[in-house]
Amino acid sequence: MTDATVFRSAHRPAPGMADGTYTITVQQDLTVQQDLTVPGVHRPVRPVTRSFVIGGSHGTLAPQDVVAVFPPDGSIGDHSTALPHILLDRGTIPWEQSAEGTLPWLALLLFDEADTTTTAVMSVAEARLLPGLTGLPVTPGLRDTDRITVLTAAPDLLAAIMPTGPELAVLTHTRQHRTGQVPDTDEVAAVSGNRLPAPGRTSTVHLVSVAARYRDGAFDTGAGDQVHLVSLTSWRFACIDDGAGFSALAQALDTGALALPPRGVPAADAYLQKGFVPVPHALRQADRTVSWFHGPLTPQAGADPGQDYEPVRVADELLRIDSDTGMLDVSYAAGWQLGRLLALNSRRVATAFGVWRRAHRRARDTGIPPIPLPGAPDPDPDPPVIVEQWLAGLNLLDGVPFNYLVPDERMLPPESLRVFRLDGRWIRSLLDGALSLGRVTAGDLAHDSEHLAPLIENRHPGASGVLLDSALVAGWPGLIVDAEGPDGTILPALRVQRLSGTVLLCLFDGEPARLRLHLAPESLHLGVDHTGGEYVKKLRDDAGIPKQGPEVPVPWRGAAVGRVVDVAALAAAVSAPVTAAGFAQAMIEGVVSVVLSGTDQRSTARP
Repeated sequence: MTDATVFRSAHRPAPGMADGTYTITVQQDLTVQQDLTVPGVHRPVRPVTRSFVIGGSHGTLAPQDVVAVFPPDGSIGDHSTALPHILLDRGTIPWEQSAEGTLPWLALLLFDEADTTTTAVMSVAEARLLPGLTGLPVTPGLRDTDRITVLTAAPDLLAAIMPTGPELAVLTHTRQHRTGQVPDTDEVAAVSGNRLPAPGRTSTVHLVSVAARYRDGAFDTGAGDQVHLVSLTSWRFACIDDGAGFSALAQALDTGALALPPRGVPAADAYLQKGFVPVPHALRQADRTVSWFHGPLTPQAGADPGQDYEPVRVADELLRIDSDTGMLDVSYAAGWQLGRLLALNSRRVATAFGVWRRAHRRARDTGIPPIPLPGAPDPDPDPPVIVEQWLAGLNLLDGVPFNYLVPDERMLPPESLRVFRLDGRWIRSLLDGALSLGRVTAGDLAHDSEHLAPLIENRHPGASGVLLDSALVAGWPGLIVDAEGPDGTILPALRVQRLSGTVLLCLFDGEPARLRLHLAPESLHLGVDHTGGEYVKKLRDDAGIPKQGPEVPVPWRGAAVGRVVDVAALAAAVSAPVTAAGFAQAMIEGVVSVVLSGTDQRSTARP
């Protein structure tokens, strides 16, 4: 099976029903005839009338209407060769109204930080008083009291960047992902812009309505000194200079194990290479010392599975001492105490677990099953659902503070990727501490050792993962990290979560042989190539493979506003015949993928 994205120039002709309120009546004529020799008896049936409303997206888009935007909102990256685009979840949206004739009614405009524009939120009734917006339709989908965003710009600016009619058609298409010949996603509409972001500057992109705003294939700016447009949605991003894009950042990552570098002291280095860090330790007798500590993320290949772990009454029972150095290892004791504190911090979990534990402890000691409340079901031998769900999250370190995961910031420096394995004994200590509430006497300990053992099982033995601290996390919110096993299969992701603006945690069910950093398929965008100081387009065949032969120089519009592509001329040069689907196929840029395999790093682009 091969994966492919299919492009179409348009979803279908414009809908045949205009916006408005419609009424449909169902009426039946019933004749009852019991004998064929006797005329039937007419029985009246009351007609049924129903009303429904058809209202398009005239002033705003609902959040669920937007599948994705590129470049991502708030991202920082090398986007200087990408034409921005927006994906809409309904493939018909661009053709549900018209700019003129059969032209789609949506345009995507990119404004540089130096461009002068204003936006204002106002009611539809107020917007209808502005030049150019007096024709806003009066429909059930656009009421006078609805709030919309109005974009205002100078006529010469809009004339310089607004697509022509033919360009409007070429910049709008639909796409659908397929596995083999079977579609595995719904068809989405894609609207692209015609202006490249400027390096080193911030850009703002607006999806605007140009419904009924075109005359003879060109946008009508009107006669005033300002042009008003309805902005359905907008987003911002920053474009940094060449060389700091996705591929460059991923290729430059400092990869390694989650451990401090050796210090040249054999006794200490033996601990450091296992992920330990020295920490200050206040003893119960008020003495102070330095002890070893490691969190649940360990660089050790043979991480302790903790199969022989037994519940304990207090954390001190899990302290270890190195007879050679006399230093304590507080790792598992700290994990146990943390689990206890996390359980106490969750009042609902602690209460539900305490009630369940007491009921079943009483039943075991007396031999009398718990008596349910009137009308209540019999007591469940399993813990309450809220406890089960909380323990499942704790197995994946949900709620564990970051300084337990990375006890020393030098273990995860900026622009680094660190691999680790889950320490099974640490996980069991954490769970045991969480379930130690109410464990006071030796009888409590005996009960828990016999009956709670399944609850402190490490549910994901052999799990591993990576921690990524990089501008990739902040600049590309759609970043995907796939882990491949030795046989090339994708390992299931147990948890993928941003812990901060630049830190991403990924847990996988198994140990990866390779990691692949890439963007979501929604990042497939139209773009050009920048080589030798010139912007060109390298032609591709239908399979997306670059063709042999000369590159097509990117044609530009006039110099009034910079970096606006002459889409009509470029489409004629790269696509014959000129269609939206053909232009998208020729201009599409693959999703950059960086594969990390040990010390080997390579970058590939998938068309």
